[in-house]
Amino acid sequence: MLENLAIHSHGIRQIGTPGMDGTEGVTQCPVLPGNTFKYEFKVDRPGTYLYHAHYGMQREARLYGSIRVSVAGGKIESFAYD
Repeated sequence: MLENLAIHSHGIRQIGTPGMDGTEGVTQCPVLPGNTFKYEFKVDRPGTYLYHAHYGMQREARLYGSIRVSVAGGKIESFAYD
């Protein structure tokens, strides 16, 4: 069975790109079966973020993961953590 698709991220501030948030029917129309969609946004803070699908059983079927954003080259984080 083919389903619509929307990928939602947690923790990434969608400043200026609310349509990339992936909340179907709220900030984004779903990607229909057979179509493609390219998510484009800026991440303004380093860190590890979570993304997951937002339809039916896709999350339970393991359509989720993490996005790791490192500090830009030549820059130093303002605090240290372990």
